[in-house]
Amino acid sequence: MSKQKRKAPQKECPECNSMVHARVSFCRNCNHTFYVKKNVQQELLARNWRDLKPCITGSGPYFLSKDRPGERIMLGEKGKFEVVGIVDQGPRSCGIVGRQLYTRGRRANVTEYIYMGETYYNDDMGNHNEPHRIKVIKKKEQEDE
Repeated sequence: MSKQKRKAPQKECPECNSMVHARVSFCRNCNHTFYVKKNVQQELLARNWRDLKPCITGSGPYFLSKDRPGERIMLGEKGKFEVVGIVDQGPRSCGIVGRQLYTRGRRANVTEYIYMGETYYNDDMGNHNEPHRIKVIKKKEQEDE
């Protein structure tokens, strides 16, 4: 008795009616999008950071280590933040004011400035300013708001 091999799972494209693998996110024949991958969607949502309403996460400005050439000492904020306000006073004075979120929806009592301006070297401070890398995450509905 020989076992028959199972065929790969397939689905039909609603635009061109061609059969594609069940896990593909777009049709190779007509470029129809079935779904957008989670990481790609988060990056697309974060592109226009001035319109952010939900929480964000990131990293940012840094010093270059004098002891270990090429090593960066990060100065930016890390973690999940709730957007409290937007600062936009020019290309080097813009960013997000955020309140850090902890587990179970707890919020920090202080706000942090998350730099989102242009990349440049600050001679006065001796550090490299670079915008934070951010991703939009879904905000859980708060009962007390």
